[in-house]
Amino acid sequence: MEHVSKSLSLSTFSQAEVPERIRVLFVILHGRYGNQLLDKYRFLQNGVDKGMEIAQRTWAMDLAAFDDDTILKAIAAAKAEHPVWPPTSGEFATLCKRLRRPSRPAEAAPQLGVSRELRSKYVRGLREDIARTLASRAGMKSNASGLAGLLSNIAAAVGLAGGDEAKTLLALEDQYLRSRA
Repeated sequence: MEHVSKSLSLSTFSQAEVPERIRVLFVILHGRYGNQLLDKYRFLQNGVDKGMEIAQRTWAMDLAAFDDDTILKAIAAAKAEHPVWPPTSGEFATLCKRLRRPSRPAEAAPQLGVSRELRSKYVRGLREDIARTLASRAGMKSNASGLAGLLSNIAAAVGLAGGDEAKTLLALEDQYLRSRA
């Protein structure tokens, strides 16, 4: 088996072809950010600005793992997340990682022989645990029950929403009393 040596050299880097999608990306970025993009990557070599050429090759390497759809989504996200200054290749790659769709679903794990009744019991327990966790995060008291518990949870929800808990509870009590009269 032949050993292939991968080395980093300027001649290899400067001869690398810039993919069309990276050129289009830079056209879009230039349209959005104007001279800020050009200034960010300015690099004079023998009196010639090689900055955009070098930047495009670097971005091509950094974005090689992403498909066109992901890059398009990242362009849209960059507009919101980087409204004034153009992102670096690393920032743009991070956007791509966040927006990348899964390449393929994971293989299903082998199923254990569990009865429907036992599975239902565990699912019910997990749902109850999730409900308690969500209620706890929302500031609700899980140990309160009946009308007192309901009022306590309403007060907690109103308080979390920035409202006046006491005023809301008095209004609810007033409505309750009028409905009973």
